[in-house]
Amino acid sequence: MKQLRDWVYNFWVLLFLMVIGIQCLAKDEAKLTKTITKGYKVSVGWKLELHNKYGDMIIDTWSKDSMAIAITITAMGKNDDAAERLMQRTDIQFNSVTNGVVVFTQLDKSDGWLKDFWNELSGYSQTLFSKDQLTIDYHVYIPEYLDLELYNKYGDVYVAERLATTRLDISNGNLKTEDLTGEVDLNLRFCEADISSILHGNISLKSSELNLEAANNLTLQSNSSTIYLRSVNKLRLVSRTDKISISEVGHMEGRSSFSKIRLKNIEQLLDLETNYGTLTLERVDDDFSEVLVRGKSTDMDLTFEYMAYFNTIIVAKEGKFDLPENHGLKQVYTDGTEKFIRSTGYLGVHKSAPGEVNINAQSGKVRVNFAPFDAQSYHEKN
Repeated sequence: MKQLRDWVYNFWVLLFLMVIGIQCLAKDEAKLTKTITKGYKVSVGWKLELHNKYGDMIIDTWSKDSMAIAITITAMGKNDDAAERLMQRTDIQFNSVTNGVVVFTQLDKSDGWLKDFWNELSGYSQTLFSKDQLTIDYHVYIPEYLDLELYNKYGDVYVAERLATTRLDISNGNLKTEDLTGEVDLNLRFCEADISSILHGNISLKSSELNLEAANNLTLQSNSSTIYLRSVNKLRLVSRTDKISISEVGHMEGRSSFSKIRLKNIEQLLDLETNYGTLTLERVDDDFSEVLVRGKSTDMDLTFEYMAYFNTIIVAKEGKFDLPENHGLKQVYTDGTEKFIRSTGYLGVHKSAPGEVNINAQSGKVRVNFAPFDAQSYHEKN
């Protein structure tokens, strides 16, 4: 028993000494920093293109007809010589082109660097040029009218308010932007994005999280992402294995597979093909125009405002749909198998301009109902 206690005691002492040793080694690392600055006169129609990795990029705007670029490179090694060799292998290229500037971060300036660099980092990391060894941070000032094209890997990006075209390609980092009123094209992978507003734009997501406050006209293509949209006027959607929540949308069309979609308020039109997922409409305005849904193995739950009135065509499997009480719809089997029922007619409070609801559900449950009367909402509208 005593031998076991001694063994356990020695094990923990050894583990403690190893941790202290690792911390001491980390404190002995050498660190070198270098800052590169450039400035250019610009005018309307100019474009700035940036290519970077392993660092943060801050894009601020100002009222001057010029741009300023400051790049800070930080290299860390086990001693001064190792950090200096790492710094020497890092190069920033500034290329002037017609009506623009292109800036590249280059990490393999010397021949045969890979083998030498791997040896330098032995015992520190199994990932070359990870952010723990090298960072290249950009801080840029440009006028709002300057077109921007930016590529960044393994770093965060901030973009201030802009009037011109903004194209961002970001992976393995965070994105924060203010209002973007020019054309927008975002390609985000393994990214968390927080965007104030977009006037017109395209967003492509993969394994990312998007928070967007407002958009006027948006095309969104997404895969394995989580999406929160507060207000969108017009949305075109292609989705696969996503979780989507939209507070308010005017006009939405698209298709989805294996996605969970929740729409808190539909104002005018929904035209959606959805397979192997779920669709929840918490509220459809009483003056909507169309709700068209084609689903396969998708559970649908649709709630219409109390005063809504619409022409209805619902095709669903017998026993798999739930309609309002005393709905009065005409119901017939769609074929001789007596598996699917077609329900047609009008639902809601009669008025002169009914909306259109067309639901075709091949398997999956369908529920259509009306929200309770909301006096406050009714008086606000009338």
